[in-house]
Amino acid sequence: MRPALIVFALILTSGAVAAAFPTAGTALAPPVVLPAPTLTGPPDGAVLTSFSPSLTWRNPTGATQVHVQVIPANNDGPGVDLHMGTAASSLEIPAPPAWYGLLPDMTYTWRVRVSDAPSFIDPSHASWSPWAQRRFKTPQVTSSGIAAVAPSSGATNVSLTPTLQWANSRSGLYYYEVQLSRDPAFETDPGKATAAVYWVLLHGGVTKPANSFSLPAGTSLEPATTYHWRVRPRVQGDGRPVAWSASFSFTTEGPSPSFSPLGPSRPVIGQYYAWYDTDTFDPATVSDIPTVRYNSDDPATIARHVREARTAGLDALALSWLGPGDRRTDGNLQKLLASGAQQGVWATITLETDKPQFSTQSQVIAALRYLRQNYEERPNWLRWQGRPVYLFWRPGGVARAGSESALQAWISIRDQADPDRRAIWIMEGLDYNLLDVFDGQFGYSVAWSPNVYNTTSNWASRVRARGDRIFMATAMPGYDDTRVRPAPEGFARDREGGAYLAQTWDAALQAAADWVNLTSFNEWIEGSQIEPSVSYGDTYLRLNKEWSDTFKAQ
Repeated sequence: MRPALIVFALILTSGAVAAAFPTAGTALAPPVVLPAPTLTGPPDGAVLTSFSPSLTWRNPTGATQVHVQVIPANNDGPGVDLHMGTAASSLEIPAPPAWYGLLPDMTYTWRVRVSDAPSFIDPSHASWSPWAQRRFKTPQVTSSGIAAVAPSSGATNVSLTPTLQWANSRSGLYYYEVQLSRDPAFETDPGKATAAVYWVLLHGGVTKPANSFSLPAGTSLEPATTYHWRVRPRVQGDGRPVAWSASFSFTTEGPSPSFSPLGPSRPVIGQYYAWYDTDTFDPATVSDIPTVRYNSDDPATIARHVREARTAGLDALALSWLGPGDRRTDGNLQKLLASGAQQGVWATITLETDKPQFSTQSQVIAALRYLRQNYEERPNWLRWQGRPVYLFWRPGGVARAGSESALQAWISIRDQADPDRRAIWIMEGLDYNLLDVFDGQFGYSVAWSPNVYNTTSNWASRVRARGDRIFMATAMPGYDDTRVRPAPEGFARDREGGAYLAQTWDAALQAAADWVNLTSFNEWIEGSQIEPSVSYGDTYLRLNKEWSDTFKAQ
């Protein structure tokens, strides 16, 4: 016991011994305090494996109460400040949801002191021992275990005031950051941003339901619009922020788009490729990369592409197609039609005539019959004047029997696949004799031409000389395949800050084109894409929209 307490007790007991104690003006001896406790675990500087560590120590003899603190780096977050009224020698920090305390990848200082006071004392009392102190660091985490619960990624007809909910296979986490935007890149730089980004910090343990985000009261999303969202665990103090989770998407409810049975009167069609993986976008093989690297099979990616096509003024996307049941192109054609139907965009195919899947005429005929039976009746299969539209790549590469010419081969194919000539068949290439069987023509690329005005005008004249045929002019933003095709085969056509796209569109207008083909929406290997990219953002979506509007106003 402290001497002052003894003196006080003795004075009360017997005045006869009062002279044995200091008289007024004599300095009292400083109180004797207990030594600091000995910390035993975890070791100083330990990196924990869980968010529920057990802190242990040995108390000196005589300890009656303990004071424990757990302090986050820079005081950035919750901690522990616990006065224990017993001589406890351990503290088990509960993991969520029992207690929401420790944050990931952060250094915490933990310290303990003791007192021998017989009753509860305040933190400033002189009987407290020195602190015994150590540090530990909480586990590092990633976003890899985060998955969308609701709405599911790719969901449609979602409420304008949705609650976003996620699950995390990694236990012990409760503090999260969430982003929600129409922009799949979640760009927040005011000079580059194309859409607002909700960016919130929330306690997933207290939201209802757990791990969820709801829009602020009085706000709502836009109807019939695709949104993207992602989540990551919050890291503070001296920790390092972690990468975001995979991006999830959904499309909000809204009026169902209506598609005229006649189709668009002056269609603008973008060439579309749906056979990419994330490793396609290697700077060694492409001249630019998308703002969001993607796998073409992802429904959310296709939904985003449809939205961007609409933003760019494209009426339709023509998916390069490799035949019935092809895992990628046929499967993704179905997704394209479904997403286009929700967002007001038409779809068709560009049949890859020279590919192995069409090595016989029978295969071509079977493929066209398959399309007619399975897709033509979809409300957004591209039509013109009520007739379904098909595009054909390199028709000169068609399979032939014996000495049969390409024209003879195509007549035979059409007589069997479209005997009543109910469809519109548009050929790519410059063999104008094929216009005896095809209904129109386009050239895939004009990037090689030294004068796009002369080239486009010449093509238009050659098509119109064949009678009542459709001339589909070609617009392009530029071209660069030099990373996969060495010179002289490969070449680049500079974009000139959008001026080249303007030239090709202006040439189409001056040639009074019936339709316009855009090469391309997303041909990344040849560098002709208008899809948003790291180098250009959404610049070419906006530029193409301006020209498309001008064309349709003619």
